[in-house]
Order: sequence, then structure tokens, then C-alpha cells
Amino acid sequence: MSLLNSVVSALSSADAKSKEQGALLPALIQVISSYPGGLSGLIERFRAGGFGEVVSSWISQGSNQDIAQQDLLGVMGQPAITQLVNLSGLTQQSVLENLRIMLPSLINQASPNGQFDPSHITDASSLLGGLTQLFRKP
Repeated sequence: MSLLNSVVSALSSADAKSKEQGALLPALIQVISSYPGGLSGLIERFRAGGFGEVVSSWISQGSNQDIAQQDLLGVMGQPAITQLVNLSGLTQQSVLENLRIMLPSLINQASPNGQFDPSHITDASSLLGGLTQLFRKP
């Protein structure tokens, strides 16, 4: 399935969660692309914010640890979350709920061998490619 088909499928899905993630996807790409240091910078913010073990689980090949919505808000900051709300048209609650699913998956996609490689995701199209894995049927 092509990248465009994956996104279109998610946006047209009858599944409400997939629709929300499809609406959040381009906003998340834009926000991460403009985030200081990009995805690497965001990972460092998690570590500096006391969530190094959580983000390390997202990078490792094991299972991903959960993170609370309020913790996501604290790490990413209200301006980034507000931008995601404005760009996606979702509520802040929906944005945070979906980020709990999407960020671990994105970071996991960027670390295929249990090691984060910033060169693996270098631009918005690479971010989009990683996130569309969320919408693929098993």
C-alpha cells in the first residue's frame, strides 16, 4: 500500500480513532519538523523531563511503556500541543490521547534496531512514512 493510500485510508476509515490519528498526522509532522532539534530534540526533552526510561523503551526492541497525557503536555509544552490542536481540529484531550499512541510508534520506527538513528528520519516525508505504519493492517 502506498504512503498516500495509507493516509487516505486512515482519513476515510469508519474507525473514529483512525480518523483522529489521520487528522493529527500532518499536524504532528509539521510540529516535530519545526521542533528545536526535530525528533532528536523531542527525545532529549523526554530524557531531561525525567522520562528517559519511558522514551528508552520506545527506542528499544521491547514493549513500549505508557506515558500519561499530562506528562506529554509537560514534556512537549502547551505551545506545541496548542499548535497540534489548531492544525488538526481535534480537542486537546484527543490530541494528547492520540499522541500516547503515535509518539511511541514514531520513535520505534526511527529506531529499527533498538538504537535511535537521527539520520533515519531526516525530513517530513520520512516522518510521514514512519507514522503511516500506524494505519497499516496487520
